[in-house]
Amino acid sequence: MFQLTSPVLLCEITASFMGIAMDRFSLQTFVKICLMDTGGRIAEIQRKLESASGYDFYNSFYRATRAYCEDKASDEPSVILEAPVKDTERKYNKDAFEAFKEKFGSSKSLVSIKRQKLYVPEGANFEISIDPLFGVEKASVKYAYLPRAMQKPELTQRYAAVACFIMRQAYKGTNLSNWQFNTYDFTKGKSYSENMINDKTPKILLSDARTISTLLVDL
Repeated sequence: MFQLTSPVLLCEITASFMGIAMDRFSLQTFVKICLMDTGGRIAEIQRKLESASGYDFYNSFYRATRAYCEDKASDEPSVILEAPVKDTERKYNKDAFEAFKEKFGSSKSLVSIKRQKLYVPEGANFEISIDPLFGVEKASVKYAYLPRAMQKPELTQRYAAVACFIMRQAYKGTNLSNWQFNTYDFTKGKSYSENMINDKTPKILLSDARTISTLLVDL
């Protein structure tokens, strides 16, 4: 498996010791920015800088999915999905949730994963929050899934591999290290696995991390 040479843990400890608050992106948002052209990246990062917490359009989908994994008989997912005020937001979150149920809902091994990690790419001035939402077991192999519900920009195999690579790096030495990491695109009904990682994947991550770091300073 490919490995970055950066002492990531040392970066986190140093930042904490010096009282430096690093900008943070969820893994889904990081991948979204990577998929954009330069203008799109600038606009997205500016929105992030102007609003420290940001707004997660698909928050109700994530919460409903986790609630369903914990108790399939509960009506909590329906309550969560009805909460957004805007019709469009409710629709897209409901669509993603129904796609999740259709694909994984009947699995007897479906579990909620609550193991958030932070990861700092090599040389980056930001951190990535990673939160695989659920997992299943097939033929004695455990699979952890990072869900993607965003319509645009369209996810590519290259950046799905980057997401899997980041998860693999972040969960080394944890109880998830023996799981297989996957990205599932609910807009296309397509799963991307660690098998798509190649020798170019860490180089792509390094390049994008440097570009985003530069934009965070310049903006």
